[in-house]
Amino acid sequence: MEKGKHNAHSFHLAGIIPVADQPRDFNFPWQDSLMPIAPNYLAVENSVVECATAGCETIWIVCHKDTQPLMRYRIGDWIEDPAFLGRMDKFPSESRREIPIYYVEVHPKDQVRRNSIPWSILHGAKIAKNVCNSLSKWLIHYNFYVSFPH
Repeated sequence: MEKGKHNAHSFHLAGIIPVADQPRDFNFPWQDSLMPIAPNYLAVENSVVECATAGCETIWIVCHKDTQPLMRYRIGDWIEDPAFLGRMDKFPSESRREIPIYYVEVHPKDQVRRNSIPWSILHGAKIAKNVCNSLSKWLIHYNFYVSFPH
């Protein structure tokens, strides 16, 4: 296989959730993606479930440093793959798959100049590709799924 080309059988889908952007007109003291859309269910949680349902192997949430602890507390570090939830196996805990959730911090110099959703998407995709490339060439993401919590 040529360098730079990916195998058709290696399909790694990464989910990108851009949260770092300009505040909307809601004027709440918290991040707008932390808005409740149902009882005990936030907009960013809906995006995480959407990425997991779409088949993402990893989920990358691009957020500012000050909202990262609250999101990590609320969402956690992984989500179970929804494709495995309805299976009736003898040992269901062995057949379930966890999808890791990573939190990407926007660089402080970019928070003022490049504070937008498109920049968050590009930054999250770049970080996801660089981190997975540093681990193994078999983990590189060539496909990205973007879910908007807004």
